[in-house]
Amino acid sequence: MARGGHPLKVEFTRGEAVRMRSVGIQLSQIEMADGRPVWFPVRGRTESFPMEGGRYQNGDGPAGVEAYFIVDGTVRFNQGLKDEVFSVDWKGDLPASDAWKKTAKAFPKPTRRNDPAGIKEGLDRQLAEADADAEQIRASSPARRAWDGATALQTTLAASGIIALMGVVLWRWKTR
Repeated sequence: MARGGHPLKVEFTRGEAVRMRSVGIQLSQIEMADGRPVWFPVRGRTESFPMEGGRYQNGDGPAGVEAYFIVDGTVRFNQGLKDEVFSVDWKGDLPASDAWKKTAKAFPKPTRRNDPAGIKEGLDRQLAEADADAEQIRASSPARRAWDGATALQTTLAASGIIALMGVVLWRWKTR
């Protein structure tokens, strides 16, 4: 616990079989912005052992190996940076060439933010779109049409037909 509670070896198993393990984890002290030192994992190796039908896919060795190493001085914590610093949106600082514009179309769209401000922003945008869609539907709705002569004639003919039908039924019932 003196080193911040960081594990030096991690294994995920399924029964007795190891599915993934992280080994060779080395810790180093890194200084926070306020001068307080903290321990941070700076080196290690993760091995994965995928299984198929209860047997390892790659014999007894790992099928995937990922090694990591953090260069001294490249990690800094809590520097007071705003969220905007980490945006992947194009800021327009550099002139965009034709080649860049063609290439930029292939870039994936940024993922949605999960923080409260990002969620609110997304909901506000969706609400504005829904309001615009509702306004279009309301503007083209047949219920918004004013009554005109054709509608009055149709209503009169329908009512006359119903009255005539009721009269025929009543006449048949009385003449039995």
